[in-house]
Amino acid sequence: MIRAGSLDDAAFARALKGIPDSAITRFPSDTVADPGLLTLLSPYDLSATKQRVLKAITAEADTLVFGKVNFAARSKRFGVDLEPTDLILFGSPGLGGKAMAAAPTLGLDAY
Repeated sequence: MIRAGSLDDAAFARALKGIPDSAITRFPSDTVADPGLLTLLSPYDLSATKQRVLKAITAEADTLVFGKVNFAARSKRFGVDLEPTDLILFGSPGLGGKAMAAAPTLGLDAY
């Protein structure tokens, strides 16, 4: 998924080159309405919390961690200081794959 504003104009134009306008979905805003995000305060420090979350995810036999992104570390390379901000991408390729076969964007917009 490429979001307007995530790339400079030239890079964005290169990414979309050759894609017909009819195949591009446009949204009225780059702000997503709150989909019911649940925020919990952990009694553990960040490192312990991440380890506990990863342990819970990997305890499920059909669930995989697809990737981890440390936004704070990546942003620092560009001179932007963030509070510790990490993203863990996970899911069930078997069940999720079947659902995504019917609805390919499910992995992006499921909540």
